[in-house]
Amino acid sequence: MIYWIKRGGRLFGSTVFFLVLFSILIRHDGIHINSFLTAFIYAFTAGIICWLIGTILSDIVLKGIVTDIGGNDSDNLLDGGILQRLLMIREQITPGGEEMPFVEIKKTEGATKKQQKKKL
Repeated sequence: MIYWIKRGGRLFGSTVFFLVLFSILIRHDGIHINSFLTAFIYAFTAGIICWLIGTILSDIVLKGIVTDIGGNDSDNLLDGGILQRLLMIREQITPGGEEMPFVEIKKTEGATKKQQKKKL
């Protein structure tokens, strides 16, 4: 998931960088060194800011998609079992996960009879 979060931030930041760079260069009629440096500084600053915003937004969206999966309905059988795998990963991440039983272990009757004999 971290890979896709970083990738979303890079995609958004680089898109804004090139859009700002080309828009400033097109606005000026020629490519001069001064206008290119100014355009590059503005584009770099906008790219860094939008990279940060893109990383935050992709983090929120991806974590929202993964954690907001509904119950075990028949709809989860779609998409080649991706949702089942995400549910299994979510169970493994939770503290206790699959290993923590929710059923109480009942005492065997043999142990209670031995305790009763010792008391007599």
